[in-house]
Amino acid sequence: MLIIHSYNWSIDYSKPLGKGALSEGVYKATLNDTDVIDKNIPSVCSIKILNLNEHKTYKAEIEAIDNLLKLSPHENIIKFYGYGYKGDKLYIYMEYLDGYKTIKDLVKEYYYLAELDIVPVANKIIDALDYLHRNHIIHRDIKCENIMLNPKDGTLKLIDFGTSKYLNNSSTHTTTGTKSHMAPEIRSLNKQYSFQTDIWSLGSTLIEMAKGDPSDKDEKGFPKIPNDISKEYTEFVQRCLILEPDARPSTSDLKNHIFLKIKLYDKQSIAPPKLPCNEIKMDSLSDSIASVTLSTNGPIKPFSLPSAVKSLTLPTFNHSIKCIQDISITLTELTLPLFNQLIDPLWLPIISIKSITLDSFNQPFLLFSFPFSTTSLKLRSFNQPIEPYSIPPLIKSLILESFNQPIDFPTRYFSPIEYSITSLTLPSFNQFIKPKIISPSITSIKFEIFNQPISPDTFPPSITELIMPSFNQTITQGSIPPSVKTLVLGSFNQTFKLKSNTSSQKINKISNLLIPSSVTSLRLELFNQPITTKTFPSSITELILPSFNQTINTGSIPSKLKSLKLKSFNRSIPSKTIPISVTKLRLPSFNQIIKPKFIPPITKSLSLSFNQHITPDLIPSSVTSLTLISFNQPIPPNSFSNGLTSLKLPSFNQDLDVDSIPPTIKTLVFGESFRFNEYGGNLPDTIKNFTCLYNFGKPFKKNNNIPKKVSILSLDNYNHPITKDCIPSTCHTLTLGSKFNFQHIKSFTNLPATITNLSFGISDGILTDDQIKKLIPASVLDIKIRKQKKKNKKK
Repeated sequence: MLIIHSYNWSIDYSKPLGKGALSEGVYKATLNDTDVIDKNIPSVCSIKILNLNEHKTYKAEIEAIDNLLKLSPHENIIKFYGYGYKGDKLYIYMEYLDGYKTIKDLVKEYYYLAELDIVPVANKIIDALDYLHRNHIIHRDIKCENIMLNPKDGTLKLIDFGTSKYLNNSSTHTTTGTKSHMAPEIRSLNKQYSFQTDIWSLGSTLIEMAKGDPSDKDEKGFPKIPNDISKEYTEFVQRCLILEPDARPSTSDLKNHIFLKIKLYDKQSIAPPKLPCNEIKMDSLSDSIASVTLSTNGPIKPFSLPSAVKSLTLPTFNHSIKCIQDISITLTELTLPLFNQLIDPLWLPIISIKSITLDSFNQPFLLFSFPFSTTSLKLRSFNQPIEPYSIPPLIKSLILESFNQPIDFPTRYFSPIEYSITSLTLPSFNQFIKPKIISPSITSIKFEIFNQPISPDTFPPSITELIMPSFNQTITQGSIPPSVKTLVLGSFNQTFKLKSNTSSQKINKISNLLIPSSVTSLRLELFNQPITTKTFPSSITELILPSFNQTINTGSIPSKLKSLKLKSFNRSIPSKTIPISVTKLRLPSFNQIIKPKFIPPITKSLSLSFNQHITPDLIPSSVTSLTLISFNQPIPPNSFSNGLTSLKLPSFNQDLDVDSIPPTIKTLVFGESFRFNEYGGNLPDTIKNFTCLYNFGKPFKKNNNIPKKVSILSLDNYNHPITKDCIPSTCHTLTLGSKFNFQHIKSFTNLPATITNLSFGISDGILTDDQIKKLIPASVLDIKIRKQKKKNKKK
């Protein structure tokens, strides 16, 4: 078997494939000899290199390899092609396992393997051991590190025969192997052992696959078996770990164990749907396509999609999921809007799928229905009880839009989720939550209609975002986790109750409040209760109270606040009441006299329902964006500072003087009231983004009041022909007739060639889309047509 070493091989030392305890390393090798005609010698293989001076037991390994070379290849054992010597080095030529990973690496990557993934793996290991034992070979080092699995097709290879032994007799007594997996009889130097030592190591390996630790022993010295595996799994491992070697089962005995015959489901009670006979052929698709959408309701031929496809959407697909189990082993994103069939376990590649969206799916989960690799799962219609192990253990984002079932599983069922899920969204959920049932890894919770009592143990201390728009229950001490940074209680409208205190204690610190001091963003949609200096913690930087309209006293608004939004507030505010840290102030109902220093000096964005005479310096020079919702007063020149860049006046209808609008304004918005043709003559030409909702009574002429350097122009109520040169040549985005009233499409031929984005609204039925597009200039690249459907008249 030395002849293979005489060929010219190129060994890639830069990327070792592995390194055993007794070898220098394993490397990829490519055959350079072009005249080699031996079909048994591949052009690529793996080479294991051993130093003969350090590897004193190499002869035993060569003996085992020689015996394997005499046998027919086994599908679950790595192939050996030969070996050779050079100086003090031994070169062993083996099968190159492209795409394989050790079970140890897979367990590390996916935290643990599901039992239904372990069953076929265990079957294949036993097949390999049965073949070895029947041919008088003990492996002596069975462990996850020496088992290679190809996640794409499930093929398995047993590797590393460096400690294997050929038995002429029925037993041996050499001490070798991995200590944590080593059978007791090997550790005892006075005892002989035989093939049953591999059975003990197999039991230790199955513990390792279930994320156990074979080196962790119980009081009797047996490896501890994980307590969250099935009864059948546990009993199988216990049989492998029988102390007396002769009492352990043989590989033939193990093949008949019930654990290796677990069914995915009872075929008599759950019959999979019949597959339609037609198939989709996609041979013409480019190999470089990464995203595919197919409007088909038929099964897809295995491997018919290009391997480059990462995202697949099947809008009308609603057949047994088996139809697509082999479509693309590299697929990472799958969307099936109409799919609503029972899902067969292990239906997709177990390591590739990351994101699954099923809009219509509402079937019971079977065990392991979704791939272990899934990190994002979105089910819009699902409302079934969730069974143990049905949620993938690597899931990070879970969205169940219709789910409203009790969450009451035993804690052990949630152990995989505890190490993965970080975002939980249940918009329809409104069930009482038992203490400590929610995974402590979750950082974001969104419960749209949830309105149940909560306690300190309802939510884990990992939560940083808690959104409950319908919640209106009493908040007790500790019920909001101290980790929360963003808190939204949309319907909450109760007085905040302080923590209990003894008579000798005074409430004078923020830490005494029920809203934890970790909160930085707080939104209370319906809250309208009096507030004091103790109501909100000082940590809050964003405060949104849409319904609040109570007196605000000095110190009742957190001092570190940066954004304040009070939609309904309309009360007088003393000077310096709003913290000077506020940069964004929204008071859309506020119409009180603005007192000096009422607006913080560093405010950049300001929104008021203000409708009083405006004077210079009333608005701080720091403001860059200003919205005056109800304002309709004359604007004297220089009333606004030159720092202003965005101005919105929805109710304004006054004549404008020169310098009423500062030249720094880039965005200007007028509502329907503003008589543009009459009052818009003094608009500065520097405006880039201009919106006017005025209902124009006649077409624009060439010389009109549209700012001459405008880039984005919105005339939502303009319904007249476009005359030549009425739109400035600087304009690239134009919106017309957003209320479905634009009819003069033929006049688009007069648009300037600079228009690339065009949006307009029309009544449905005036013209077809094709007719419209033919009338639009070729220079327009983006077209948005909004249609209003005609209502059917009642007979």
